[in-house]
Amino acid sequence: MVSSSSAGTSGGVGATGGAGTGAGATGATGMAGIASGAGAGVVPPPTDMIGVLQSLATLIRAQPTGEMRSTKALESCVQKMGRFVGREVSQYLREYRCAMEMYQVSDTETIANFELVSEPELRDRIREIARRYLIIPGGWESFERAMREEYLDEDFDRITRRTFLDWIETQPGRILGLSELKREFERRYSQLPLRERLNLDTRRTELFLRAADDVSTDRLCFMLADRAAEGGITSDWLRVDEAVSVLTKQRRAVGVPLCCSC
Repeated sequence: MVSSSSAGTSGGVGATGGAGTGAGATGATGMAGIASGAGAGVVPPPTDMIGVLQSLATLIRAQPTGEMRSTKALESCVQKMGRFVGREVSQYLREYRCAMEMYQVSDTETIANFELVSEPELRDRIREIARRYLIIPGGWESFERAMREEYLDEDFDRITRRTFLDWIETQPGRILGLSELKREFERRYSQLPLRERLNLDTRRTELFLRAADDVSTDRLCFMLADRAAEGGITSDWLRVDEAVSVLTKQRRAVGVPLCCSC
């Protein structure tokens, strides 16, 4: 009996010991797996992480700030055109705007910085003009018009009433698509002196129709008819805009050339 009990005890201890050994082996295997996973690159070694951070810092430093972009744009403009001295304002504004767009300078900065490319004696007046348009939508276009008005007398590239009407009489719609004609018409019209724009405002639709080709004029007259308006044609420029858009889409849909020279 004693022998049997001892054997049982011995067997029990042996089984327990075997189980313990198995558990130990399993634990060792699990730890080895974790160690192996850590070594497989789940977390980058500290030296690699430092390299990544250094590369990121270099990249950030290489990106030009808003101030740097403005400075480069101003330098580019002055190198090409010199400083603004009050003459040929239309040409100078075009080149200045082009430089600012190339360096992605905001409209607000574009307006505010113009005094920096101007001769010192002009800066007070230009700063006074700029203040009116810094925070309004479409501020650059308004600033541009105001500058043309201010320096009109020595602007050899300016649009006058005579040159505008002469352009209308050439019927540019014969070689321009309708949408392109409208954009060019609006560009030239906006560059007229304020007094001339006010005088021609009620005739704007009529003048645009005269500039268009004959086929477009016939279609637009039908679309813009207004019995209540003087001359039977609306003076609402938004309706002109809509009519040009509709007619252009119709022509594109059926494959009709968008300009007469096509």
